[in-house]
Amino acid sequence: MSTRARHPVRGLLVTLGAIVVLFHAIGGWYYSGRIESDALAVKAVPLARDLTVTRVEGDRIALADPGPQNFVLRSRSVYGVVWPGGYGRVSGPPSVSGDNVSRTWRLLDGAAPSPGTKVSLDGFAYPLKPPARARLVHYPSPRGDMPATYFPGSGSTWAVLVHGKGATRAEMYRLAAITHRLGMPTLAIGYRNDADAPRDHSQRHSFGVTEWHDLERAVRYAKQQGASDIVLGGASMGGSIVASYLRNSTDADQVQAVVLDAPMLNLRDTIAYGARDVRVPPGLPLPSTLIWSAEELASLRYGVDWGATDYTSDPDWVRGPVLIVHGTRDDTVPVATSEELSHNSSDVTLDEVRGAHHVESWNVDPEAYDQAVTDFLERTTR
Repeated sequence: MSTRARHPVRGLLVTLGAIVVLFHAIGGWYYSGRIESDALAVKAVPLARDLTVTRVEGDRIALADPGPQNFVLRSRSVYGVVWPGGYGRVSGPPSVSGDNVSRTWRLLDGAAPSPGTKVSLDGFAYPLKPPARARLVHYPSPRGDMPATYFPGSGSTWAVLVHGKGATRAEMYRLAAITHRLGMPTLAIGYRNDADAPRDHSQRHSFGVTEWHDLERAVRYAKQQGASDIVLGGASMGGSIVASYLRNSTDADQVQAVVLDAPMLNLRDTIAYGARDVRVPPGLPLPSTLIWSAEELASLRYGVDWGATDYTSDPDWVRGPVLIVHGTRDDTVPVATSEELSHNSSDVTLDEVRGAHHVESWNVDPEAYDQAVTDFLERTTR
């Protein structure tokens, strides 16, 4: 090939290379911003009142669902029903007549809603305020006094439970009902960046890297109140906080057992998992190289420490028996990360719940969930 012929080819390659670099630079910058807004930013998850009560008769409630269809309402899963001043719970198979969906229901708080009331469905399935047997306490942390819901118990083994990102302490009331029934004094804790707690200096979630300090102080508070042994529980990002505490704290030797519900155990893998449905023109999936570029730029822009938020590849933080309950249809945190930790540590028992979405294993089958956790705790605690 002549020199004259090679120059256009070289120029074309240089141009294509520049386009690729520019694509990854601009795209990576944009999607690193998405990582910040979707994963790191502190914001509550609002309940959308998008359903309307049409009838309440005895143990049945009917809700208008004109479409697009609310698949949660039309499932068999147990869900909370929230309206201003009240809370109930639906369960069992639906009965559908046109746009009306009827479910078995039970009033848990307030007065029953009248027809026309706008309601929301709540996956926690427990009233957002503490039950009568519990009370609000505060424990000191490096960021200031943190709230916790305290369930009294008669034993010296305490449970300390940590909710997930954007959730509230009510997310842990399902697990608290089990530990309380087993006689364990129980703390469902708040931590930095909660709506009713002090903010972190960064104003961002760090998936355990900073929040573990709050859990450490909550455990110390439990010990000061008479705890001789500790059971830890965490849901979603709460699982990250528990793992980070066990990895970093020097006084976690009294932890007897750990229960994790759909834990976020590898932030990089979770971000990549969330990007699987994102499309770039002309409708193609995000290239893995662009996801990598976005993650590296997020590290530079927002200080994300990807290694510190990987709790799967090095399981040394697992100091004793761990039960993980994880739904097979989790579209937020990949069940593969729980499978990896289970594979890497013989102390981890993984219970995969068929058909359950993110932190909804209890909703799919409350009795089976309660039994699995109860059996585990009775086997692993004194």
